[in-house]
Amino acid sequence: GSITIGGMDLDRDLKAIQSKCSYIPQSFAFYPRLTARENLEYFGALWGLKGKNLKERMEFCIDIGSMQTFVNKRVDKFSGGMKRRLNLAIGLLHDPEILYLDEPTVGVDTHSRGYILETIKKINLDRQVTVIYSSHYMDEIEQVSDDIAVINEGKIILHEDTQAILTRAGGAGGYGTLEEFFLKLTNDVPRDEE
Repeated sequence: GSITIGGMDLDRDLKAIQSKCSYIPQSFAFYPRLTARENLEYFGALWGLKGKNLKERMEFCIDIGSMQTFVNKRVDKFSGGMKRRLNLAIGLLHDPEILYLDEPTVGVDTHSRGYILETIKKINLDRQVTVIYSSHYMDEIEQVSDDIAVINEGKIILHEDTQAILTRAGGAGGYGTLEEFFLKLTNDVPRDEE
């Protein structure tokens, strides 16, 4: 088999694909002793951004992360929500076409969670960024997804339009919520007991 992304073959065009993608891990991917601005400068330079282009991308990321009031503070003094917003901003620095997010709201307060989810939807709609969102929070999946793929034991067991899945989950004889539907699809077994 082969994998293509944006018409490019993964084996043949790996570097070009990587330049169009960004992965934002669940664990924080920045330097806590630096300020948010210094982190953005550093990671921007790693992407080859400089001069006016770096400055413009940094300003965009500071705005999208609503970080104006704390951009010059050391990151080790940040709250969990501030750190998550910086993590997201760093991932957006090079203006990716595809954004991979792994549990981007873990450990944040309700306001930060809502802000992060709205920001992700805005990036998807306004900038046409494809978002691949990994989460165990089904309500978040409902909010940010057009399509849902359910992966169980490394295999995709369901891939459909979000609305179709929600209809199946809540329809006649359905399971009620997306979470209940997911649990039934994946055999209702906690992973830490296997």
